[in-house]
Amino acid sequence: MKFQESKILQSLPTQFFATLVQKVNEKIATGADVINLG
Repeated sequence: MKFQESKILQSLPTQFFATLVQKVNEKIATGADVINLG
């Protein structure tokens, strides 16, 4: 069963670290050297 997100949930800002991980993974995919300090 699929549910539709509420308007309040859709209006929340994207989490910073979620987008950071996505950006890091894109860099790794292009062959960039990435140092993980966490």
